[in-house]
Amino acid sequence: MDMNKVYIRNVEFTDEINIVFRSRFDLLGSHVLHLGKSIPSLSIFEPLWNKIKTNKQLAARICNRSTTLQICLLKVKETDKYVLVANTHLYFHPDADHIRLLQIGFALTYIEHIHKQSMMEHNITNPQNIGLIFCGDFNSVPECGIYKLMTEQFVDKNLNDWCSNIDEAVFDVELAQPFKMFSACGTPKYTNYTTLFSGCLDYIFCQQDCFELLQCVPLPTQEQLTAHTAIPSICFPSDHIALVADLKFKPD
Repeated sequence: MDMNKVYIRNVEFTDEINIVFRSRFDLLGSHVLHLGKSIPSLSIFEPLWNKIKTNKQLAARICNRSTTLQICLLKVKETDKYVLVANTHLYFHPDADHIRLLQIGFALTYIEHIHKQSMMEHNITNPQNIGLIFCGDFNSVPECGIYKLMTEQFVDKNLNDWCSNIDEAVFDVELAQPFKMFSACGTPKYTNYTTLFSGCLDYIFCQQDCFELLQCVPLPTQEQLTAHTAIPSICFPSDHIALVADLKFKPD
């Protein structure tokens, strides 16, 4: 077994995955943050929070739409490689592109904080030895700002997402993040297929200066997804398709 390989499945843990997990990784730490009412109380969020808190309706919606961010620091056994895995499920509402973009902004701020903290605590001197994987249901299609922020590291204040709800419009806010990321499974036409909506909402974002993609499990065809009208169905237990990718650390 090649210990430099990382196998990522954007699905809930099963007994089988837990066995693989325990045999390949040491769990060094985990964090759970509820991105909602906790936002105003954390000092690392102050720069972004101070820009939006004057809009009372927007601030209330952010605080009342709690989203969980989960982070685990893993060490690949018998190596000096570490994997920081983050997972989230962003707010779903159609008029909330601005909410999701702020949620991902707060999430990335916290991930950057944990990343720096992990490097210090575990004396990781080579940044390429700790790779970030950020996966989940982002409830955002590739044309929206979240994909741009993740893959281009920046969104400006003129982005259409900021005005997805005119009463909660966000002004003079730009977001930047330090991680060079790519989408392991690309931007498939569908990761969610229901009778009311179908599109690409789920991603496995990986740090491109740390990981190379070995392969992805092929996604089902539209014919398979519509064999029983939509999903979930007797063939697919969820309304979202599982994303599966094999990654490998890039050589030093």
